[in-house]
Amino acid sequence: MDVALITDLALEQPCISFYDITNGVLLKNIKNSMCCPNGYGFVQGELIFAAQNNKQLIHVYDTNKEQCIKKIVCPGKITCLTVSPDGNYCIVALVDKIYIWQIATGNLINILCKHYQTINCIKFTTNGTYFVSCGDDNLVLIWNFASALQPLDSLNPENTNDKPVHTLSHHSLPVKDVYIGITNSRCHMVTVSLDQTCNIIDLCSGQLLSSIVLDNGCSSVAMDALEQQIFVGTVNGKIYFINCFEKTKSNTINIEPDSRNFTQAHSKEIKSLSVSMDATILLSGSLDSSVKLWHISSRQCLRTFSFKGGVTNAAFLHAPSFLQNSYKPPKVQHIVGNFKRSIYKPNIQHMDFDTMKCDENSLVPIVLKNIHESCSYIWNNDNTEETTAYDQLKLEYLKSQLPSTNVDSIKNATRSELIQKVNELQTMANEFYGLAKDKLLIDVNGIKEINGT
Repeated sequence: MDVALITDLALEQPCISFYDITNGVLLKNIKNSMCCPNGYGFVQGELIFAAQNNKQLIHVYDTNKEQCIKKIVCPGKITCLTVSPDGNYCIVALVDKIYIWQIATGNLINILCKHYQTINCIKFTTNGTYFVSCGDDNLVLIWNFASALQPLDSLNPENTNDKPVHTLSHHSLPVKDVYIGITNSRCHMVTVSLDQTCNIIDLCSGQLLSSIVLDNGCSSVAMDALEQQIFVGTVNGKIYFINCFEKTKSNTINIEPDSRNFTQAHSKEIKSLSVSMDATILLSGSLDSSVKLWHISSRQCLRTFSFKGGVTNAAFLHAPSFLQNSYKPPKVQHIVGNFKRSIYKPNIQHMDFDTMKCDENSLVPIVLKNIHESCSYIWNNDNTEETTAYDQLKLEYLKSQLPSTNVDSIKNATRSELIQKVNELQTMANEFYGLAKDKLLIDVNGIKEINGT
């Protein structure tokens, strides 16, 4: 069952609402919030992150209690927000910068600064491999999510993690919305802009496949699951229906004013569009404080929802677990940490020297770890019934080659000494491997003999 998620800017009534699209019944509502456009995200269907419009606040709502359990203050005004598909990371656009926070710990993983003006939308692919950002600087950036999560390498400053995979500059005016298909990294992406164009792009290669020219500035876009039709909302309240399989001789398509192609749906800008999974119903939300359900085939309005404030988000969702009759609240609650302001640096220690500039006599600082006691886990040497005298002598010899210090110490060594020690460690590792292999094979053979196999 599909449900409709609707957010509006009125504080007097429920501002995050869930409706049953079949009968228009209100299923659940959350109050005291003013969610901004493209400013919400779900965490495992249990928590809702809602970015407050024109504020620095993120409200975290528990869907079971229908109340705000945490308020997070960000270091800037929030323009859009999304949560990764696995529910572990929250990506927030603070004007022209993208902040990536780990939800459970609150660690700030990275700050991406490749946009020059306000970011309007951030969306993930279905599998979470890529996410796309667009903004008022006319740019559409495609990011590799795994690369954006990697810590910076202090030994190689050129290996940065803030470079997008593709930088697209096909639009000449601010890009307002992005739609990403459901076929993961090989899907199509549709972008719309105030320059009256709608572009179809291959997300993997970043290649522009087609450009559709309309007669009004575009503010929102949606597509059916089979990617057969594109639905574009404009700043003057019109909705365009575009057939993706129209035969044309060029990559640029001009949509003429025709009653078969568009309808005057709202009186103000359309902020959000969404298509049901069966591609029969279109949901549109506008700043004229109304949300409408449209039958796609007949272009007829089925139902209208009225609100006291402008609608910022309207989307179809597969019914979350908390809206199902068989739902049982989990015993373990999700942890939301306090979002930090400084970038988290893992405990990775690099030596402050360049190995490429070291000669044979250069002194290199090394740290000697206490590894003498770490080899005692192999097996108990006091059990003479399971360890032969030869194994005991061999193990004692290997232990004698390890440093006997009980604490970590720092020593200077030349490059040639380091190479010699590495060779000795490789030899010792091979001897450890042979000893362990012989012991494991003896145990397996003994078990086979006992079982009579």
